[in-house]
Amino acid sequence: MKQKITVVKQIKFCASHRLYKYPGACVNIHGHNYMLEIFTVGDELDDLGRLIDFKEIKATISKWVDDNWDHAFIYCTADETMDNLSRELLLAEGLKVFKLSENPTAENMALFLLQNICPQLFRESGVHVEKVRLWETDSSYVEVENVHNK
Repeated sequence: MKQKITVVKQIKFCASHRLYKYPGACVNIHGHNYMLEIFTVGDELDDLGRLIDFKEIKATISKWVDDNWDHAFIYCTADETMDNLSRELLLAEGLKVFKLSENPTAENMALFLLQNICPQLFRESGVHVEKVRLWETDSSYVEVENVHNK
């Protein structure tokens, strides 16, 4: 019987965003201390008894997060006000911005990582990312998962 082995790595980062057209306070620019959990899965261990080295997960996903989201302002393409602001002020000042195609909710950020970034980063590792959990606060997180029909 095959076993499913899951290795989880946590990555912390800080970022700001605003929720476009949100009917409340989150329409304003605000920030979070996020915690990201990457769930890699596989069924075979290497010669040392590992599915994947924790350092390999950190080196791949942490680098992407550090380069793109850590201490960045994240907004969506439909948000023309923020797009104009980022072009005219933020980028001119050398500040980090990241534009998502969807509203930068925790759900959309986690989906973006699972669907677009993780498959690229872990393509050659022999494992795949089954689930992404993104904590937006100490008490609130979202989880997105690849679901396979059995």
